[in-house]
Amino acid sequence: LSLIAFTATSVAPPRYQLHDPTVYRVAGSQAHVRGGLNSIGLYVVDVTTTVPVDTLLVYIRHPPERVLGVSVELREADTAATLIRLLDVSTQGPEPRKESLERAFLAQVIEPLRQWLAQSRQ
Repeated sequence: LSLIAFTATSVAPPRYQLHDPTVYRVAGSQAHVRGGLNSIGLYVVDVTTTVPVDTLLVYIRHPPERVLGVSVELREADTAATLIRLLDVSTQGPEPRKESLERAFLAQVIEPLRQWLAQSRQ
């Protein structure tokens, strides 16, 4: 009964579309990149899977210590590289600034992913 009462009063956080979204290029196939995202300790949710595009929800920390759910699209650029494009972000509180979101995403996702991909090729 308490579960029903709690979920009935819960509201999903607002989603903020990213205008002129950033695209990151990483060296690795789409499947290898997905494996890397799971291996570096991120909480990743597969939202939809279509070929050749995957949409994932990646959770990152954002100052002042809140959690952002960042929707990203994975698309193979070629057989040796994958493009990661930021789509939107959901969070409680004010809309995050694009620059601070990109810094957090680069530090928590892209850089560790690139390191993992480089080490996994050795």
